[in-house]
Amino acid sequence: MGKTPEDFERHTMRSLIFVLVLSVFTCSGFPVYDYE
Repeated sequence: MGKTPEDFERHTMRSLIFVLVLSVFTCSGFPVYDYE
């Protein structure tokens, strides 16, 4: 399997972006429902 640093870096970036988007959706989604 091509376990090159480049592939690992790309996978890490994708995971970081996924977590970031998830946290943004969670933070911006729940307070709206709480206030209304």
